[in-house]
Amino acid sequence: EKIRQYGRGEEPALSEVERYLTEHGITAKSFPIKGEDGREVTFDRLPGKVRVVTMGFTSCQYSCPRIVGDVQRIESALGADADNVGFVFVSIDPVRDTPDRLTAFARERNLDAMMTTS
Repeated sequence: EKIRQYGRGEEPALSEVERYLTEHGITAKSFPIKGEDGREVTFDRLPGKVRVVTMGFTSCQYSCPRIVGDVQRIESALGADADNVGFVFVSIDPVRDTPDRLTAFARERNLDAMMTTS
């Protein structure tokens, strides 16, 4: 039920960036990312779950650990409903955040998330 609460009521107005992306057919569903295995994937190939997506990079020492901690608290607060959510970490540092580094980062922080890079 917690997951379904989003989207009720009026839809928010689109920002200029959202409008541009929509007009040009660029959506989160079609934006390519690379998975932990190095293969390219798009969100439209990940159906069936609500996705909580966060962005950062593994060498970040300030805000990224806080963001990862916040996502872990969200997952914990969802309890059994967490099984209906797919957590995705998108690295914004594809040069340093190799598939091996992302896998190690997830293991070090006990993350049950899909680790990807842009």
